[in-house]
Amino acid sequence: MKYRISISVFFILFLFFAFNSCDLFNNDNQDPEEKNKYLVRRTLLMTYPEAFVKTSVSTIEKVYTDAAELSKYVKYGFYVYKIEYNTTFKDQNIIASGLVCIPMATGSFPLLSFQNGTNTLHSKAPTEAFTDSLFVIIQTASSFGFIVTLPDYLGFGSSKQMFHPYLHKASTVKSVTDMFRAVQEMMKDFPDLVMTKDLYLMGYSQGGWATMSLKKEIETKLASEFTLKATSCGAGPYDLGFISGKILSQNSYPQPHFLAYMINSYIKSGEITLTYTDIFNPPYSGTNYISGLFDGTKDGG
Repeated sequence: MKYRISISVFFILFLFFAFNSCDLFNNDNQDPEEKNKYLVRRTLLMTYPEAFVKTSVSTIEKVYTDAAELSKYVKYGFYVYKIEYNTTFKDQNIIASGLVCIPMATGSFPLLSFQNGTNTLHSKAPTEAFTDSLFVIIQTASSFGFIVTLPDYLGFGSSKQMFHPYLHKASTVKSVTDMFRAVQEMMKDFPDLVMTKDLYLMGYSQGGWATMSLKKEIETKLASEFTLKATSCGAGPYDLGFISGKILSQNSYPQPHFLAYMINSYIKSGEITLTYTDIFNPPYSGTNYISGLFDGTKDGG
């Protein structure tokens, strides 16, 4: 898109959507047939009619020149669903979750997936915070002609009973691609709407790293299943060895929860054999101290 949209424009757009959208409850909730391998169930959360989207964006255009002509790209209204689906972690069956946005349209549409940044709060997962300003902005891409997904990641949403395997490549790639497969199964319930093999990926911070990991997996192993069209990665820790070395070379590090989050993930997933006592000084070295901090109720601060 040629037009640069300022953060303030997106914020105003979010306010329109958050306070004026139509909220449909339980009108299109469904437990799919057992023949589905991945999709467990879908739940309709919100619906945004095309007329409403166009009116909202047109209003923004009158205030912000950066948004000039943006409304001409709005082609459809869209639905926002929560889906639950089957995946695995360390050969254990897990029910995971995420958001899926589909256009109110007929025809064929590509998939666009957004992987969110580092988060420690269960309440900030996409399916829990689907009216969050950033998530609403991403969802709105569906009105331009995309099926949009926002995975929760393992450890959030329907799988919040388990720890989050932070920066664990294999489980991240597996859980997100299994969500794509669940969406393919979901589309069977919408016979006039087809999800093509074309795939667009985007993410920031942890999401940038997750997106790059997905890109490599799809290009090297899943090219027959998905056709990767474009990838946008921002501020991800792509080379963990390099990043760790840079951090450890500092006298102090202002956001130590990133390191503790990663170490907790690698100990719990069995990627390293070191213990909390091997790594942390008292009083943080107790077996349950660090893991207790990452219980989904505390933010990075």
